[in-house]
Amino acid sequence: MFLTLAFLPVFPLIGISSLLFKILLFGKLKNKFAVEEIRVKYKGYKYILGGVFTACLMAIFLYAAFVGYWAIFTAEAIVSVIVFFSYNYMFPKIKWKIKYIF
Repeated sequence: MFLTLAFLPVFPLIGISSLLFKILLFGKLKNKFAVEEIRVKYKGYKYILGGVFTACLMAIFLYAAFVGYWAIFTAEAIVSVIVFFSYNYMFPKIKWKIKYIF
């Protein structure tokens, strides 16, 4: 039961990191990233690379499960920090200037 609770954050981390990796491969414009597939050259190789990336993440978390709970939490923390910084790099926050009418 405790192993199941330890693995709950793993699935969203794998999904979000795979989505960011797909955006990194397919959706880079000149100075920004797009969610749509823009660069479709070598599309098959990119999907294979994305599958290998996802399989490697799953293998890391499965290996951490065999080592122990502390390894799972350490791997989750490391991947969470990487996903957080890569998301903020790819999609920076827009600072809006608010003009008041009165």
